[in-house]
Amino acid sequence: GNLTGSGTGLIMLLTAPWSTTFHSSTMARTRFGLVLFSLFVLTVRRGHASWAFSVAEVKPHFQCTSAEGQQRVRDHIGNLTVSGTGLIALIQFEFTLAQPKGYTAFGAGCGTTHGDPVVVLVDESQFSIVSGIRETVVGDYASMPFLVTGKGPTSGSMCVADPAVEGERGYAAAVLKHMPSGQEVCVIAGTFPHCYGAWLPQFLDDVGPAGCRGLPLLFIVDTNAACEFEGPLASKGISMQEIGKNHSAGWGACSDPAVASPEPTCCHDISKGHPEARYWYDRTALCNSKGLVEQFRVHSDFVCGTDVEHKYTSAVVRLDGGSLDDRPFAVYV
Repeated sequence: GNLTGSGTGLIMLLTAPWSTTFHSSTMARTRFGLVLFSLFVLTVRRGHASWAFSVAEVKPHFQCTSAEGQQRVRDHIGNLTVSGTGLIALIQFEFTLAQPKGYTAFGAGCGTTHGDPVVVLVDESQFSIVSGIRETVVGDYASMPFLVTGKGPTSGSMCVADPAVEGERGYAAAVLKHMPSGQEVCVIAGTFPHCYGAWLPQFLDDVGPAGCRGLPLLFIVDTNAACEFEGPLASKGISMQEIGKNHSAGWGACSDPAVASPEPTCCHDISKGHPEARYWYDRTALCNSKGLVEQFRVHSDFVCGTDVEHKYTSAVVRLDGGSLDDRPFAVYV
């Protein structure tokens, strides 16, 4: 009854059916066998879940300026924090946000003319921040771009590409420790340049051994994959693994489920006559790891409702490579 009440999918009875005519010692062994089995199932499932956490990307774009739209975005983030989302990447988020309870943050920016801010909210019950990479600010919420003062950074060189050539494409990066599993992971959030634009050596250093120390790489990014003149579907065909290879990043194989998603994320191009999303730009991908990303979801609607906004995403990251979607229950038996 306890097993069925807790939603156990399969229950194997290891002895003959229960009968009051059985000898008391047989009944005791039967009870013992059932208890051992229930504990074994629960232990395996709990261990499996301890390697998993949820992440989300929120990119309202700098044109999200209406009070109503900004509040809808804040409400969306509030729902994410209430549901225990481990990491929430805020990209081009250029208005205030009260610090969510139980969350710390790391962040950075690129440029000063039209600063490109990136902040990642970190659930302190799931993660500790080991170190920020390069100019990434860690822990001091008041120093995060825009979130407290509503103002952008006065300077920032955390640029994926040369701003004079590719525009301001910011990133923030930090090494985190996932406390339930004890695993360290390097988290990178930001925006890549359009159309295979060249990356700066400092960005390659930061995501390489010098910055991320050879750890698993978790990207929560707007990739701007492929070129617009190639058509929207071209972006769907460029995986994070290919993006890394194109830039000689050396991060190896990646789990990047967005390329298999039927739902594009970019953009709310009202000014171009395309209010619907057409491009598969936004990715949550795990590279240099045996782990995987699954349950990748694209939010059904644009939240702020402004021009060029992206649809927000969420996903589950598994650092150990097991799957929450396809659990081999037979192995437990």
